[in-house]
Order: sequence, then structure tokens, then C-alpha cells
Amino acid sequence: MNTKLILNDQILVDAQSGEIKFKHQNDAIRLEPLLLALLLMLARQPQQLILREQIIASLWDGDARVGNPALTKAISKLRQLFIQYFNAPDLIETLPKKGYRFVADVKQQDVVSNSIKKNIFFITNQSFIKQAVISVLTLFLFLLTLKFIGGAFFYHVLHGAMH
Repeated sequence: MNTKLILNDQILVDAQSGEIKFKHQNDAIRLEPLLLALLLMLARQPQQLILREQIIASLWDGDARVGNPALTKAISKLRQLFIQYFNAPDLIETLPKKGYRFVADVKQQDVVSNSIKKNIFFITNQSFIKQAVISVLTLFLFLLTLKFIGGAFFYHVLHGAMH
């Protein structure tokens, strides 16, 4: 399943392709993998403080010497991208000496691939066929039982009435 995030009902972030664009336009910007990972980390936890240490541990294997300046630079690049292409300067809030908070409204859109859709359709149809066969067999057994019970009842009624 491919996850897409929609930021402020305008900006679409495709986690699989690494592209970001306005929701109803075709022109997209491909993010470098590190920026994409940072954006996804922030956007998947909107309105929550994410500590610098958490981000560095996740994206730079906990190496603060490399991670601290690299994180500051990556946040700056994301802000520049949001300003330049989407006129959205205030999506990432800095909490000095603590970390960052993504302040956009974020919605997740799960996109099911065509092959998965076909499999779901096949499985659904198989379940439907299975249920239909079970229903027909149940009806057949019910009618057979009714005939057996009904036949025995009428046999006794008729033979009892003749004697």
C-alpha cells in the first residue's frame, strides 16, 4: 500500500515516489531521501514535539556531531522548499534547544495498487461464491430433511387413517 500525506488540504506528499506537489497539479518536486524521511517523520506526528535527539537517532544513527548541523540544515531546506514552491512558510515550528513540531493539518490517504485491488476483488468474489454454495447446500439439506420428515409424517397419517 502506498501512503500519501495531504498537508493543509493542498500539498500532496507521496512517500513511495518521494515527490511533493500541489494536490491538483501534475508538476512535482522530488525530495532527496533524507529530506523525505525528515518530512515524513514530522508530518506523521503533527502538532507533536519531536525531540532533536529522536530525529538524530532515527536519521543519523544517533551521531550528534554529524546530526546536529545536518538536522538544522535539513530543516532549513524544507522551510525554503515550502516557502518557494507552496507559499507555506510556517509548517515547521522550532522549539529552541528541544526539537520541532509540524503544525500543518495532515491527512493520510492510503492508495491501494491495481494488483491489490484485483486480488481483493478476486478474494471477494471467491468468498461470495463460497457463501452461495454453502447457502444452496443448506437449502438442499433442509428440503431433503423436510421431505423425509414430511414423507414419514404423511405415511403415518395415511396408514393410520386406513387401519
